[in-house]
Amino acid sequence: MPDTAKRIRLEPKTAHLTVRVGDVVLADTQNPVLLHETGCPVRYYLPREDVNFDTLTPNSNRTHCPYKGDADQYWDAGDLQNVAWAYSAPYDEISDITGNVAFYNEIVDITIDGVPQERP
Repeated sequence: MPDTAKRIRLEPKTAHLTVRVGDVVLADTQNPVLLHETGCPVRYYLPREDVNFDTLTPNSNRTHCPYKGDADQYWDAGDLQNVAWAYSAPYDEISDITGNVAFYNEIVDITIDGVPQERP
């Protein structure tokens, strides 16, 4: 396994973060975990209880990251495919994201403490 510590940094945060597609709220949390990965946009991992699963449809997509492990849960939101994902069993070094849900900030609207975040 590659040296995750040199590539990834987790930052637990206390901030009001929302995820939307248009007027539809996909998630609303006060406890995001920011994942900083070299060469990638910041990803926001959110507690499952703060995700509106009524707006998401599970799909069968699966991916592997050499630094995080297997993303084994993916969801669509309306016409947007693979908008969110989760790791049921990430590598031990980043176990704080276990089961948390992340969204592709390239295709959703994210605000932090009311401030819209630019899409990468």
